[in-house]
Amino acid sequence: MALKQFFDLDEDLGFFKKIHFNFTHQVNYLKNTFNVEPLVFVYDDLKTSSGNFVQKLSSLMNALVDLNQIDFSTKHGSYNEKQLKIIKTISQGINLQKRRVFKSVILHYIWRFFHATIRYGILYTALLIPRFLISKEPLIDEEYLNQVKSYYAKDWEHIMKIKIVLD
Repeated sequence: MALKQFFDLDEDLGFFKKIHFNFTHQVNYLKNTFNVEPLVFVYDDLKTSSGNFVQKLSSLMNALVDLNQIDFSTKHGSYNEKQLKIIKTISQGINLQKRRVFKSVILHYIWRFFHATIRYGILYTALLIPRFLISKEPLIDEEYLNQVKSYYAKDWEHIMKIKIVLD
């Protein structure tokens, strides 16, 4: 799947629309739906200051948490760039998108198992492929990333102003 099929900043024809990544819109939706000011946290704070993040969240909920009881180690890390490049290349020839192929529930679950076996088989086999065989070309074009960053800059600035500040 080409990046533009996933997210198309120019035409907004991708699988995800621009509004899906507009955090201010999401916050306003929550505010209007629940008639209260939502709590806004950012992932970077969780990664850089996990203990403070949990303490702040629990205090806002009037809950007590023993940080010694929490295992902050990574449970399921993201796939690395090599794996993503390989699955991107293979998906140009094989449709690896999750989809419903059968109306029958049983056949659908068999299909999902088969499909997942292929996808995860590719991802984990990719770990065995030597790095020198992988393209040096970036996974996502740097210019396009900068366009996306620029498009959402004001939205991100707003989120950084309204986010919960950790102690």
